[in-house]
Amino acid sequence: MQAERETLILPPIPPPPCGRPTINAEVLLKGTKVDGVYSADPVRDSDAKRYESISYREVLQHKLQVMDMTAMALCEENRMPVLVFNFTKAGELGRAVAGERTGTIIHV
Repeated sequence: MQAERETLILPPIPPPPCGRPTINAEVLLKGTKVDGVYSADPVRDSDAKRYESISYREVLQHKLQVMDMTAMALCEENRMPVLVFNFTKAGELGRAVAGERTGTIIHV
């Protein structure tokens, strides 16, 4: 016999005043299989350099494949920093949320 599941019904989220979706956050967390943004794929290139911090402009100049270009543009336009970190490593999400130094920060 299956246990009954309780359904949680949340009230609808009102649209922002400007009509555009907004994210009320200080930083966007992007979990990946590697511990940050690299100059090349670190799995294929042992000489790949990990960036501790990098600007959106540098990501574009170096053609680094961090995330979808539309998402990148939206984050840059809204001056939203992105923290790229390894979500497969135990404790990394907690460190990222706590504001500890981990991964790579992409900034304006």
